[in-house]
Amino acid sequence: VAFGAAGAAALAALVAQRLAHRAGPGSGRLLPALQAAARAATTPDPEEALRSALFELRGALGQGGEPPTLYRFFPAEQVSVDRAGFMHTKKAEMPPRLVALADAEPERILRIEVMHAVSVRKPEVRPLIAWLEDNHLSAVSVVRDADGPIGALTVPAGARVAPSTLSDVRALRQLSDRLAAVLGVSSMLSRSRERELVARDDLDKIGAERARLATELGRIEGQFEAVARSFEQRARVALYSPAAQAAVQRLEQLAAMDVPVTLLSSPGIDAVAWAALVHLASVRKKGVMVIVDGTTPSEHDPAKWQDRVASPLARAAGGTLVLLDAHVLPELVQMRIASGLPADVGLVVALPGTVDSLAASGKLAEPLADRLGDRAVALPALASRGEDLSLLVLEALTRIGKRLRQAPLGIDPRALAALVDYEFPGNDAELEGILFRAALAAPADARAVTLRELETAGFMVPPGSERRARGTGPLPQPRKKRSSKT
Repeated sequence: VAFGAAGAAALAALVAQRLAHRAGPGSGRLLPALQAAARAATTPDPEEALRSALFELRGALGQGGEPPTLYRFFPAEQVSVDRAGFMHTKKAEMPPRLVALADAEPERILRIEVMHAVSVRKPEVRPLIAWLEDNHLSAVSVVRDADGPIGALTVPAGARVAPSTLSDVRALRQLSDRLAAVLGVSSMLSRSRERELVARDDLDKIGAERARLATELGRIEGQFEAVARSFEQRARVALYSPAAQAAVQRLEQLAAMDVPVTLLSSPGIDAVAWAALVHLASVRKKGVMVIVDGTTPSEHDPAKWQDRVASPLARAAGGTLVLLDAHVLPELVQMRIASGLPADVGLVVALPGTVDSLAASGKLAEPLADRLGDRAVALPALASRGEDLSLLVLEALTRIGKRLRQAPLGIDPRALAALVDYEFPGNDAELEGILFRAALAAPADARAVTLRELETAGFMVPPGSERRARGTGPLPQPRKKRSSKT
C-alpha cells in the first residue's frame, strides 16, 4: 500500500504541472502572449515595434472581443491594431486619476477587480470603474520613462487579466518597460510630425495671407501711381521744345540717382506736375506722393512735424515728399525736414530762386540748403516753349469745352497767333485763366475761340502781332521762342 501510494503520488506530480498550466489564468494564453509581444517590441523601428507588439497581443487575447490598446499621452492618442495587422491611431485620452492610481500600484498594474474591492471605501474610483467598463477593459499597465508616465497599455476584459502567477505580472511589466523605450521614440516622432503638420498649416496660412497682402499692396500701389500719373500728365502734354526736353532729361537723371531735387519754378508754373514726373521716374514710383504747400498756415506748426503718425515725413514713408515754396516754412520746420527725413523718402522742393540765394537771404535754413545741394533744375516758362504752346492751348480748350458744354473747343488761327506772340508772365496759370474766361465769353453754338473772346477775357494782343491778328496781314508761322537754360 505504501509503495502504491508513493507511485500514485509520483505520477500525480508528473501531470500536475501540465494540468495546472492548462487550467491556469487565461488557459495559459497570457504569459506566452506577453513574451511574444515583448520580443516583437525589440524591433528597431519604433512604429513597427508598436504594431508588432499589439498584433501579438491581439492574436492571443483579442480574438472575438476588444483588442489590446496603447494610450500615448504625448500627444494624446489611442493606438490599436486590427486583425489584418494595420495600425490605427485616433485622438483619445485616459483619465489622469486612473493613471495616477495605476502608477502607485505594485508593478504599476491596476486591475478592475482591485478597484471594485475598494469602491466602497473610495467612492472616487467609481467613475474610473465605469470608464473601464465602457471601454471593455480589465487592466491598465502604466508605461513610463525617467520623467513620468508617457503611456498606458490596456488589456481587454475578454481575457483572463488577473495574473495569479508572478511570471505573468513580471511579463506584463517587462512588456510595458520595453514599450517605454519604444513609446518614447514614437511619441517624439509623433510630436515632431504633429509640429510639422501644424507648421505646414501655419505656413499655408502665412502664404495665403502673404498673397492677400501682396494683392492689397499692389492695389494700393496702383492707386498711388494712378494719382501721380494724373498730376504728371499736365507736364507731359507737350515736350517738343528744347527747353522742355532738357528739363525732363535732367529731372529723370536726378530721379534715377535717388537724390533730393530742387525745382526752380517761376510764378504760375505747375510745379506739382513736374514733381510728379520726378516721383514716377524714381525707384519710389509705387509709393505715395505727399504734397506740402509751404504757404498753408497749418503746415507751419512744428508740433505737426514732430508727430510720428501725422507728420508729412511719416506719411511719405516709402514715397516722395514734395515741398512747394519750402522757403516760406519756419526755420524750425525746415531744420526738422533736413534732420528727420527718413532714408526711404524722396525729396522734391520747389523754390522761386536758387538755393544759394535763398540761403544767403536767410529764407532757407542752412541744414536744408546743404541737403538740397546744387542740383537745381529750372522749369521751362511758356515764353521758352513756343513749339509747345499751340498743343498746350488745344489741350486746355478741350478740357474746358468738355467741362462747360460737353464738347471740345478749338481756337481760331489768328487768336492762336496772338497767343504765340504773347510772353505769358503768369505761365500756365495765366494761360489757363485766359482760355477759361474766353470759353465762358464764347457763344453757346461756337466751336472755336476767336480773338474777340480773348479780348473779352482781358487778353491784350501783343503790339507786334496786332495787325496780323486783326486780319490785315499774313498769318505768321509759330516762331521758336528763346530757350532758358536748365
